[in-house]
Amino acid sequence: LDLIINKIRDLSDQVKIGDEGYVFLLDGEKNIINHPEFEAGTKAKKEFFSKLYEKDSGEFEYSFQGQKYIALFTTDRLTDWKIAGTMKSSEIEKEVSPILKSTLIIISLSLLIGTLVIIFIIRSIIRPVNILKKAANKIRQGEIGSKIQVQAQDEIGELADAFNHMNKSLKDIALKNMDSAMQMAASTEELTAAIDQATEASSQVAGVVEEI
Repeated sequence: LDLIINKIRDLSDQVKIGDEGYVFLLDGEKNIINHPEFEAGTKAKKEFFSKLYEKDSGEFEYSFQGQKYIALFTTDRLTDWKIAGTMKSSEIEKEVSPILKSTLIIISLSLLIGTLVIIFIIRSIIRPVNILKKAANKIRQGEIGSKIQVQAQDEIGELADAFNHMNKSLKDIALKNMDSAMQMAASTEELTAAIDQATEASSQVAGVVEEI
């Protein structure tokens, strides 16, 4: 039995976790089987050892010799031994730090790219809307006939097409009204000439009447 335990100790001593981490063993009665800081066979009196017996497996943080550690453990069902691995929290932070930096860089780049994409999308929407706004103001001021140049293939493009159709319709109506006005002006001129002729004829009739 001593030979088997010594072999187990040798195996546990060979296991390294990180730079300074290690594996330790305790039996079901809180006796130390193997630990680099405590003698084998002694009672595990430190408070953090009690956390190993609160459940069959898990992890916890503890302080030892002024350093913070993180331990993961499990229980061997055959012997009720507690098999635990521990390492300094500073080592974990050291290993996590590059990952954290990379993550922050990736997040920052993603936010930057996302912001640029959003700005591009907003501008692509605002620009044709401004064009439509200017065209509507021109129509309101009576300037009709100019075509709205919007190349979008979405709802903005459809709205621009509707504006162009409306503008064309207004131009056609204006041309028809102009033709009608010109025709009315010509009729007015003809009517004026006829009135002048009638007036002249009346004057002649009045002269004849006076002579008679």
